[in-house]
Amino acid sequence: MSGTAISRRRILQGFGGAALLGTTGTLAACGGSSSGEETGAPDPSAGSAPSDVIPNFVASSFVEPDLPGSEAGVQAGFLSYPADPVQVHSEAPGKGGTVSALTFTWDAAAPGLGQNAYWQTLNERLGVELDLTYSPGGDYPNKFATTIAGGDVPDMTVVRTPQPNLPDLLAAQFQDLSEYLGGSAVERYSGLAALPTVSWKACVFGGRLFGIPIARPLVGTVLFARRDILQDMSLPEQPADYDEFRELVGELSNASENRWAMADPGAGLQAVKEMLHLPATWMEDGGSFTHVMETEEYKQVLADVTEMWEAGVFHPDSLSANNNQRNDWFTAGTISLNRAGAAGWNKFYDWGADVPGYEPMGLAMPGYDGGPGGHTAGSVTTGMLSFKQADAGRIEELLAIADYLATPFGTAEYLFRHFGEGGVHHELDGSDPILTDQGSVETVLPVKYLADSDGVVYAPGNEAATRSQHDYQSTVIPNVIPDPTVGLFSNLDATDGKTINGALRDFQIDVIAGRRSLDEWDAEVASWREAGGDDIRAEYEAAFAEANG
Repeated sequence: MSGTAISRRRILQGFGGAALLGTTGTLAACGGSSSGEETGAPDPSAGSAPSDVIPNFVASSFVEPDLPGSEAGVQAGFLSYPADPVQVHSEAPGKGGTVSALTFTWDAAAPGLGQNAYWQTLNERLGVELDLTYSPGGDYPNKFATTIAGGDVPDMTVVRTPQPNLPDLLAAQFQDLSEYLGGSAVERYSGLAALPTVSWKACVFGGRLFGIPIARPLVGTVLFARRDILQDMSLPEQPADYDEFRELVGELSNASENRWAMADPGAGLQAVKEMLHLPATWMEDGGSFTHVMETEEYKQVLADVTEMWEAGVFHPDSLSANNNQRNDWFTAGTISLNRAGAAGWNKFYDWGADVPGYEPMGLAMPGYDGGPGGHTAGSVTTGMLSFKQADAGRIEELLAIADYLATPFGTAEYLFRHFGEGGVHHELDGSDPILTDQGSVETVLPVKYLADSDGVVYAPGNEAATRSQHDYQSTVIPNVIPDPTVGLFSNLDATDGKTINGALRDFQIDVIAGRRSLDEWDAEVASWREAGGDDIRAEYEAAFAEANG
């Protein structure tokens, strides 16, 4: 084993069974098993808590995938869009009038309603005028805070955690959806019923359901590799253990030829953590929580990444580079390995389309001493759609609109939602929709960040991208390392976690860059505990205990 040898203990990790979500400060609650009974319209005035606030899961059956998904979290894959997509909804879900909404986007701004044919047609299909306000994702916390403080809560608002005192805020400002969607009640809405259970858990606070998840794949991030470069250099596409991985990144790095293995130390940290089966942040064992940076194993991670830094494995500008620069380095072959979100898989293919021989792939981490490595679970949502408190008729209308927006892949509704109108926003290549110039500009309207169906693996016109992503998920998902804090709330983490944890993360960069010594690590961890780390731990442990009875 390369690097400083440090003993490792087995990590017992999981979603914590029925761990759901917290109330004020630390509390959490959980739902029991689904009754499976058919229900009619809910009675929100009844006042009694449902036996299960987590909605039942009912898989979509509108189309058969080419590559099957799994209950464990592998997404279904489609090599082409169905040639005759089924129309699920026979009428518009809205009742006329205006529905105001607030969300975010990671894309460029779309043209306004008056100059956007896609938005105009969307309104016709929804049966309402969608008054959509949105901001860049990085600015959204401030936009959300000022909107709530102003007292004019939209009909639909995307809530992204962490938010200080979130359970209190939800109870005061937003609709409790438990009776509308809990258990079998969700089965009135086929799109919402097909959303994954683990994502719904992130919408329960104080034992009540306060939102609809904008689900994200369990696969999370990927260490992308340039398969073409590995093949040209006769290097292994799948290292067998840490030693072979270390040899690989060494071979890929040669400053005199302006090439390095990885963009930044963060990619190295994540790689070695997964080899050691370490979670992203917290691990749980018998109700006790341990931060990953407190473990002996994490010292091994730091020792190995520090050694790689000294050896010149990372790009020299890595500590100041942004994501766009890292992606450009990867496309140009300046780096061969790049950690990024799995949602960008198709983009990595597109960016290098004009590069001769270019072929990206996902590199699955081996175990440190051999065998399969772990894979860090991704965030199960990117937010939840919550409704302003209203009468039952209005809430049911908003639910119907959200259900329309969550109509699954392969349907006519999904085709329009993501690709607009045929002949205007997209043209067909076979049965695959390819966006036109107008479509590329107008369809970025961020309705997918209001509500959306569970994701699938699909790359229009690119079967290789679809197969490679599905193969990667099939390899890593069985070894995923879940996050035990999913469904738990720590108010201290929400208010001060970035500051408390940031000091320790900054110190680790100083260690890697040679400005501080690994010998100082234990003292720095002790300072973190005193500064609030222990208090955050206590809140999560209390929330876990409440959730698990």
